[in-house]
Amino acid sequence: MSKFPKIRKLFGKAIAEFHLIDPSDKILVPIDGEYPRLTLAAWLYLKKAKMIEKCNVCAAHFYSSEKVDPETQQILDDFLKLYPMDLKYVHHEAVTDRDALHKMYVEEAVAEGCNKVALPDSIEFINALMFATMITDGILNGPDIAQKIQLTPESPEITIIRPFCYLKDDEIKYFTAKNLMKTHKAGIDVEEDNTLAVCRESIKRLSTEASNTNYNIFHSQFAVQEKYLGGGDGLYHELGDFDKD
Repeated sequence: MSKFPKIRKLFGKAIAEFHLIDPSDKILVPIDGEYPRLTLAAWLYLKKAKMIEKCNVCAAHFYSSEKVDPETQQILDDFLKLYPMDLKYVHHEAVTDRDALHKMYVEEAVAEGCNKVALPDSIEFINALMFATMITDGILNGPDIAQKIQLTPESPEITIIRPFCYLKDDEIKYFTAKNLMKTHKAGIDVEEDNTLAVCRESIKRLSTEASNTNYNIFHSQFAVQEKYLGGGDGLYHELGDFDKD
């Protein structure tokens, strides 16, 4: 961990600020042969190793093909030699959107008795998704860093956590590159749509003007929610209510 001070600092910052990991947690981390999920699984393993009272971390690889992709399986076999954890291969029909992807993860978490699912969403992805949501739905609202989901009223509540919410994609990728990890695209995932891609590019252009652009965009949603949707009193307010005072 000492070789990656930036990841250690921002990973720890997210966990502390959003209270993402407790010793009583059992965390499911979806994993494949690509750098975001490999890096997250590694850092959850390292986080667990540093805890006095340790949480439980287990991994699941989701695939829709007849068999697990052999190159991906080899990558995961090599990964587990360095970062031992329980891994389950889960055959599932392909999904076409992010909601269905998250539902698949949550269903597996419930089946395995987990209370949390960890996703490797970067600050760039979160910001782009926030902008894309504003374009399509007309609201400024990014994905929650600790997002609670309940599939049915009778099912347990699962929390989706995003411990890489302060990290950029290149910083996440640096970990696998520095460790000479092989990567390979296979398994169940969804591609980013055109709106999301355009929002990513727009933020990238803004970032050339100031180094803290992503951080400021990330926190803008909380400022809006505080000013217009709660004002610190825990109540819902229409836009403009607080400007009348």
